[in-house]
Amino acid sequence: MAYLVDTNVLVRLAAPADPRHQIARMQRGAWQEQQDLIDATCRRLVDQQVIEPLSTDEEETSRWNLRELASLIEGNFHVQLDLTGLSEFERLAYERRASWNGGPLPSPHSE
Repeated sequence: MAYLVDTNVLVRLAAPADPRHQIARMQRGAWQEQQDLIDATCRRLVDQQVIEPLSTDEEETSRWNLRELASLIEGNFHVQLDLTGLSEFERLAYERRASWNGGPLPSPHSE
């Protein structure tokens, strides 16, 4: 059995009654467009050998995270870290201080 359906009615029925839901949906769409543009730009820069993707090597990723931590600490707290003399305990303390959730810095390869 086939049904003739007015798609405008379906859209109105599917739309949430609360306009905040529609605004949030539009913001997610705008965010995805922006993310797609960033991804496309990065791909072009990689193709032109201006930048290169971060290595998936664990040691290289760890060094990258340390430099990221040093940058965050210097930018937010005006403290220059000596990465060569940083103990594991000190690194974790600085990470908790610099991260938005008080936890260790995530891998740059994670979400």
